[in-house]
Amino acid sequence: MAIRRLLHRSGLRFRLQVRPDPLMRQRIDIAFMTEKVAVDIRGCFWHRCATHGTKPKANADRWADKLDRNVARDQHTVQRLTELGWDVIVVWEHEDPKEASERIRNAILARRAGLKATTTERAVP
Repeated sequence: MAIRRLLHRSGLRFRLQVRPDPLMRQRIDIAFMTEKVAVDIRGCFWHRCATHGTKPKANADRWADKLDRNVARDQHTVQRLTELGWDVIVVWEHEDPKEASERIRNAILARRAGLKATTTERAVP
């Protein structure tokens, strides 16, 4: 929520829980549709953060399988979105919301600059 508030305050508008490709089951947490920038906010436990991820002791095998599937799904989603022309920004729950929102904002502005350059290039014969 903090990241969403900061993005909104900075004038950026986005959509939540978007499925960019009808063939994908996964949804994007925060999507900037025009710029094709996807923000994936990941919890340290559920997505095996290298810094803060933990390994449960109770039902260790069951949890290992579940978390392995989450990581594999994350990799597949990033790969598919990249193939579709999206930039994917991964934000971990332990990141500072201000720094993360600034990183997202910079990516949006860079994509917008690229879109304007492409539009200008097409308009000139």
